[in-house]
Amino acid sequence: MLKAGLFFNLDAAAQYPVLSDWLGSFYKFHATIRSLLSFSLCDVFFRYNPETTYNSSLWTMPVELFGSFLVYGFLAIFGRGSAIQWKVALLLTLAFLCSTPLYACFTLGYLIAELNKGFVESARSKGVDFFLGSLFVGVCIFSTFPQFRGGGDELTYDIVTCLIATAIVASVSFSSALRGFFSNNLSRFLGRISFPLYLIQIIVICSWSSYLFLKIPMLGISNLLAAMLNLVTTVSLCVGLSVLLLPIERFSISASKKLGGFLLIKSTQHLFREPHSSVASNIDGSRTAFTLPVAPEAGESG
Repeated sequence: MLKAGLFFNLDAAAQYPVLSDWLGSFYKFHATIRSLLSFSLCDVFFRYNPETTYNSSLWTMPVELFGSFLVYGFLAIFGRGSAIQWKVALLLTLAFLCSTPLYACFTLGYLIAELNKGFVESARSKGVDFFLGSLFVGVCIFSTFPQFRGGGDELTYDIVTCLIATAIVASVSFSSALRGFFSNNLSRFLGRISFPLYLIQIIVICSWSSYLFLKIPMLGISNLLAAMLNLVTTVSLCVGLSVLLLPIERFSISASKKLGGFLLIKSTQHLFREPHSSVASNIDGSRTAFTLPVAPEAGESG
């Protein structure tokens, strides 16, 4: 689309300078197959650059990669139910909040999961649900006022954003009423298309939405009607494309699981060799043959 000239975000930003800081920052580079492959296979995880990204929504990928290894590594070392894991998780959370708050979201998410599975289950009541519902609504409203989230200081902004996200997730996790509300059919549908929607939105905004933003005013209709037309068509297009991308997402998940399983088998197959005889020397100098035990194949009885 970039090579074909189907992105109009730079034209829209040039005509309306108020959009230049955001909409005008995308797709200002020359697209090539080589740069696309480099971005898709490596740069998006290890050398992400917002000036040369093919999809700005993927800025989270390096954070998610490290955060995922952080959680899995933590569980591998401390397991679940150990007395020290809570203290270590809290210390990690405090350390990340003071340095890189985005990673604190992962440790806080882990703590929420542990609490949700443990003693909190028996402590829920209507009073708790009311408090959590009020917290959810209050935090959602507060999040719409960015001036209260750091006053220009990036670290403070990230800390407050992390705490807002944690409060929202915790309130829904611990409130039976909120969980019921977010388990309806519409919510489940949005959950199914959430990742394709996450990926496709910036593509639609920089192409279709920007094009309409430039062309609709030429029709002589009011700004309000123009904005509504743009909004409705943009949302509809994003949802429709997300549904069409679902088979690709399912295939990607299935293929990655099979690839992961294949690599796991390859890396551990030396542990499942056929039994073989070995020879050991006895004290008197004679030789004794014995058979090494091996793990049974999957599906075999012990």
